[in-house]
Formats: sequence, structure tokens, C-alpha cells
Amino acid sequence: MAQELIEQDPVLDVNEAKAIIRDGFSLWYQLWSDSNQLTGLILHENDNINADSHVDYITEAFLRQKLAMGGELTANSVRAMLTPTVFAGCVSTGFAAYNGVSRNLASLPIVSDLDHIAPHNIPRQANSSSDVGEHKAHLAAGNIHDLLPHTPILVDHDGISNDTIDAQLGLMVNFSEQMSLILERHGISGIQPIIFDSVDVTGKSGWEAKFELHRSAYEHRIPVVGAYDIGTRSQGFYFPYHIPNEPLLHGKINSRDVANLNVQQLNMLLLPKLVGPIPDVPTDYARQYF
Repeated sequence: MAQELIEQDPVLDVNEAKAIIRDGFSLWYQLWSDSNQLTGLILHENDNINADSHVDYITEAFLRQKLAMGGELTANSVRAMLTPTVFAGCVSTGFAAYNGVSRNLASLPIVSDLDHIAPHNIPRQANSSSDVGEHKAHLAAGNIHDLLPHTPILVDHDGISNDTIDAQLGLMVNFSEQMSLILERHGISGIQPIIFDSVDVTGKSGWEAKFELHRSAYEHRIPVVGAYDIGTRSQGFYFPYHIPNEPLLHGKINSRDVANLNVQQLNMLLLPKLVGPIPDVPTDYARQYF
């Protein structure tokens, strides 16, 4: 099995890898330019967006990181760099998602949030009291820019909306399909976009946005990684919508539920371990919740 995985992940010549990344960068930027009126996505202010500078920066950063440890630049590495990724919700678990993914040089981010930083947000991410009042999506884009200074970072300041989410995910699918054709010419299998769902679940509007995100991801067959935290508890989920017959939200919640149930009821359906009563015995708590 290990040998099969090695054969499916060929080592690339550095110049070939640079050419693939450059093609991906240019395609992503062009598709966004052609569709930004529909997607509602704006480009984070950046005077340094440049394909050649990005390619040189990202390959050097990767090579220094990997080759110094005896690693190699493989097809999977390049595929990861060119995976379009939505970060829906930009604080707490959202911050953990975009910070980790960007530090692994994934270079096609979309950050989405509608809220502003409040004091209670500060302890859960690498921001300070001076950031209170800043827009969460704008702040996330700035943080990613500090890590990837030449990449186009797309921002949705209005959060998940049924007016734009289908166009946004359509952009990701369009790019992935065209990029997969480019990769196939190099003998590399295609890419799959992904969504990190950190949309707040403490209010009904958050649940309405979350449902729209998952409904569109389900229809576009894009997998979703979900991470939620309330108080001292956190819980993660994986929704593999790219697999045929995978139900929406694990089959636990539908549009009627979102319309008719309150927040606590919705959370109990999807997140019973996150919002249910805390066991009295510490060992039971550890056994059930971790």
C-alpha cells in the first residue's frame, strides 16, 4: 500500500512545479476577475500580487522547509498549494484553520465573515487588543498576507449569503476542473476544493448561514470540515459531500428544521457532545468528549 501511494505521488522537477503553480495562480486570478460581480468577492488590498514573485516565494519556502529534512517536491505538494479553500468564519476555530493551512502554503484562500473583532475574541487567536473593532474577514486576509505576500486573497465582508454562495463555490469548481486538466497534462491527478466551516452556532442567523453553506457545498460536491467551539468545549466534523449519496449535514438537519427549530434544538441535533450537559465524573467527561 505504501509503495502504491509513493507511485501515485511522483517527484517533480522544480522548474516543472513552478510552471504548474504559475498556471494555477494566473487561472485563479483570471476566473475571479471574470466573476467578481456575481461572487461578491473583493481582492484584499495588496500591491505585490505577482505570479512570478509568488512562484519564487512559495517554492523557495517549501523547498527550504522540505528539502532541508530530506523531503522532495512532489505532485501532492503542488496539488495542496493549488487547492482553493473557503474559510467560513475567521475567528477561534476559523483562525486555527486558515493559520495552519496558510503556513502549509495553500495559496488560493477565500475568507468570509460579517462580524468585527470583540474583546472576547482576542484570547483565541494571534491578535491583540488593538484589533478590537476590526472586520474579522479583513483581519484574516491581512494575517494570510503576512504569510503569503504575493497571493490574491479573496474576501467576503458580508459573510455566507444565499445571494452569493453558489457563485463563490461555482468559482472554486470551475477553477478545479480547469486546473485538473492542466495537471493531467503533467501526469498528475486533479484537485478537490475544500471548505472550513467555522460559522457561529450561537444565533439563528448563524445557523441560517451555516445551512446555506452546506446546502451549496452539497450541491457542488465540495467536502466540508466543520469545527465548532462553545465555552471550553470544541467538536469537529467531516462532511464528505464529494462522495455520492452523502447526506446533507449527516442527514440530521433539513431546511424545515432551520426554519422551525430554535438554536438550542439545532445544536442538540448536530452537536450533542458540544452543547449537552457536562458529566459529573472527570474520567467520564474525558472518555466521552475527547
